[in-house]
Amino acid sequence: MEKAEIFSVLGIGENFGEQEIRAAYREKLAVTNPEDNPEGFKRLRQAYEEALALARQPQGEEEPEQEDTTETGRWVAQAAGLYSTLEGRQDLEAWREMFSQEIYQSLDGEAECQEKLLVFLMQHYKLPTGIWNLLEEKLEICKNQTRLKEKFPADFIDYLVSRVTRGEDVEFSQFEGPQDGDYDSFLQCYDNCWGALQEKKLEYAAQLLEESGRMGIWHPCMEVCRAHYYQADGRQEEAVNCMRELQRKFPGDELIEFNLAQLLWDQGQTEEAGVSRESRNGMTSIIRPICACPNGITTGGRIRRQRNARKRCCPPVMMTISISCLRRSTPAWKRNWREMQVSMTVRETYWNWAGVICRTNVFPWESGG
Repeated sequence: MEKAEIFSVLGIGENFGEQEIRAAYREKLAVTNPEDNPEGFKRLRQAYEEALALARQPQGEEEPEQEDTTETGRWVAQAAGLYSTLEGRQDLEAWREMFSQEIYQSLDGEAECQEKLLVFLMQHYKLPTGIWNLLEEKLEICKNQTRLKEKFPADFIDYLVSRVTRGEDVEFSQFEGPQDGDYDSFLQCYDNCWGALQEKKLEYAAQLLEESGRMGIWHPCMEVCRAHYYQADGRQEEAVNCMRELQRKFPGDELIEFNLAQLLWDQGQTEEAGVSRESRNGMTSIIRPICACPNGITTGGRIRRQRNARKRCCPPVMMTISISCLRRSTPAWKRNWREMQVSMTVRETYWNWAGVICRTNVFPWESGG
């Protein structure tokens, strides 16, 4: 490709660096489906690889990118340094120490530091939940969202609000890969792959799984996608084996246990899925990871992952649990069930009814009757 064509495909200027090239590629990748536009997908990938190669070439006499040497600029550069490595992204104490520095604590410096940090986050927005919680504590994004939308794009602020509210869906501590790996592209690949699986676009999902494998990064979230791909492709044994391997590697992980149960249920292995009517332990193991408590009460600080599991639920599993429990419940439980059905959809009723079980730790069949 000609140099002008490369950057035209990516939609950026020729003087952008590697980080900007990766960000542009992720943005284009999200709207370029190889099933609908295979040539466009190949062209985008080629442009991305050639742009990175150009960015890594010596720049000769070209004027170097201007660095923000102000005190607040150097402060934000610390955030960039932490973000550049997997360990740094997760180092809560290092991020917290940044906010304790004199420049941030000063009357004039705080607002400028916050604004420059938000500009940085516009292209660097994949952070673990602990860091999002800290950002909300220091920047009060939810409280100030109306004011922030006057300076920044509304969809960007809405994204920040969603992250500081519910955290990141992926557990960063489970990553395996180089410290300076392209984790942003990997996570974008994961999001696209899960979306492709929901839309039954198996060829696209297969390409994304292959692409993620070339990045030198491993995470169980992508292996869960792989298992669901095997299942959709009719390779049921491979799907279960994939999830069993994850189960051995991360015993007790709620998201893994849920997805394994879902795959087994879809294969008709209801006993293995742990939803047998006579097995209280089996029901507990499915209900707990699926249902997010409406009032936020949970154990182990894992409400985020439970919410994620709820979004990726298998309605037949909840249907069977609900009917099985209802048949053995007391009149009071049945009345509550009917009252909820009046004003809610069937799906919402499942979550609320099972949420009561999560909050009270009381199962209907233990209430007598």
